[in-house]
Amino acid sequence: MIGRTIKYGVLGSAGLLVVGGLLFGRDAVSYLYSSARSVQTAVKDSVPIEFELQRARDLLEDIIPMIDTTFRTLADQPHRAMAGLSMGGMQTRVITLADTRTFAYAGLFSGGSYSLEDVTKAPGFKENVKLVFVSYGSRELENGKTRFGGDPKADTEALAQAGVKSQYYISPLTAHEWQSWRRSLHEFAQLLFKN
Repeated sequence: MIGRTIKYGVLGSAGLLVVGGLLFGRDAVSYLYSSARSVQTAVKDSVPIEFELQRARDLLEDIIPMIDTTFRTLADQPHRAMAGLSMGGMQTRVITLADTRTFAYAGLFSGGSYSLEDVTKAPGFKENVKLVFVSYGSRELENGKTRFGGDPKADTEALAQAGVKSQYYISPLTAHEWQSWRRSLHEFAQLLFKN
């Protein structure tokens, strides 16, 4: 069981490396590096909060600096984006709220939303984050379902009214699946790094 889990974790990371590398370059490499480094400790019945906190520290303290010294990057906050799908979206949410000095763009693909209260409690978020992008498949929200963090459409509209540039996208006729996330990535990528 553990061997199969590690195999699929590495294969999934490799797939994200290929897709993400084409669009985001160094950020996909960081995900693969982080996953390979953490996969053995991640294979547990439940993931303790300490693991998630260590993963965030690894990203901010080790992986990003390693990428910036290894690859030709624009190594500053205005030229960094972080996005994630499903649980990766939730990790993106947690990391970008906790450290507003690292990423200028945040994308949550079926991974919750940012409430106005979240942003108000995160010092520097409103000033430093240039875009918040929240997306879901239309079938994920059928029959009035809300997601973690509340109503994503209402949250995004409240952020926009408060002066935070935000974009809400619904992938038509899709659920919690790759097609939703492919479309979301397509929409998000077109909004990045425009001054």
